[in-house]
Amino acid sequence: VVEGPGLEDAHHLLLGLDLPSDISSVIRHARALAQLKREDQIMMIDGKGRIYGINGQPFKPVPEGVTIETVDPATGQVSRDARTFRFYATGGQETGSVIVKNKDKALRVDTDPVAGSVTVKEMRR
Repeated sequence: VVEGPGLEDAHHLLLGLDLPSDISSVIRHARALAQLKREDQIMMIDGKGRIYGINGQPFKPVPEGVTIETVDPATGQVSRDARTFRFYATGGQETGSVIVKNKDKALRVDTDPVAGSVTVKEMRR
């Protein structure tokens, strides 16, 4: 048995359970970057291509065993197709949701365009 600090974090990383937290971080970074540079920023989530990130920066891979999907805010349709989220220089952002699943859990990352906040909630399966 291997024990020690950080082992639980490594285990969560392997399961992809830290992915919603990282997506939330990328969303907050895109919003701040748009305001700082005073130009809109685009974040892309591509469930089929298994990548996500801010245009113009290196994209991050989705870990094996994890699926990533987006929810169309107008229709509620869930898709693994590539979708972009725009973050405005004025501090606003498009509304959107990202669903991250592994075999045991499903988490939903939601953006609030009015408050500029990001929330992560566990979904019932």
